[in-house]
Amino acid sequence: MYLIINIMFNDKQCLIASWYISCDVQFFIIGVFIIYVYTKNNKYGIRLLATVVILSIFIPFIITILTKSEGILKIHIPFLENPRNSIDFNESYRASYMRATPFFTGLAMHFIVEKLIEKKIKFSLTTVYSSTLIVTVICLWIQYYGAIFYDRQRPYYVLEQALYLTFSHCTWTVISVWVTIFNYTSSYGFLEKIFNNRFIVPVGRLSYSVLLINLIVMAMSQGSQRSPNFLSFISLLDAGICGIFKTYLISLLLYFVVEAPFDDLTKRMIWGKNERKKSPLWKKVQNEKSTIEGSSNLGITNV
Repeated sequence: MYLIINIMFNDKQCLIASWYISCDVQFFIIGVFIIYVYTKNNKYGIRLLATVVILSIFIPFIITILTKSEGILKIHIPFLENPRNSIDFNESYRASYMRATPFFTGLAMHFIVEKLIEKKIKFSLTTVYSSTLIVTVICLWIQYYGAIFYDRQRPYYVLEQALYLTFSHCTWTVISVWVTIFNYTSSYGFLEKIFNNRFIVPVGRLSYSVLLINLIVMAMSQGSQRSPNFLSFISLLDAGICGIFKTYLISLLLYFVVEAPFDDLTKRMIWGKNERKKSPLWKKVQNEKSTIEGSSNLGITNV
């Protein structure tokens, strides 16, 4: 229970990025309820999910206007010294109701992609690459637009701040949505072979654990030094390689001990064994997995 409510009532976190675990737990609870409603009545479930997604987009916009808060979390030296003392971080950045859009949009994507697969909608490779490039450029431009807010002489415009906060929270979500649709309905050509190989896929599963651990590993590595060091290119390269190795090693242990067991438990609770296998999206994923594993086994046999 402490893990669920500490995001709202406590500013003490054991990990720098662990505030998002509390957000995730809250999202999971709401998500399970939405899926339960969907299993009882598909139309009501879709309407409820659509309502939650719309609210998750507009709530940050409205709160920013009402509180006249900043639309971006500025990384200044006082923030780096103690992030938890930042008002913007505690009230605007890490609050679950300000971060809900990616989770519930991802939940909605399951139903959208499943319908697209059922209708056998396909896109040409040119459309896939060109539209993905355009969407990515636009989303990155929105992210980089936030640099202008660091200008101390720039006047505060509440509408600009609210719009930026709303759009910047959706940029990575939009890119992920775009890639997900094309990945499951069409193809990314040679890029699929790169990102679906037997090395990238397991590493990708550690991304959430890496998010939680990497800052702690860097802080421990730097904090353990007892004398100033000259940061040459070689020393930075050595520190980077060492930090990456330690981060992924700890993340691997965290994944097997915590994330993987609970992920499997969640899937069994929500889908069960038989119902999930009836899903077109599930069949699509399993077919891709079989293809990857078959290619991997063929490669091992040839060697």
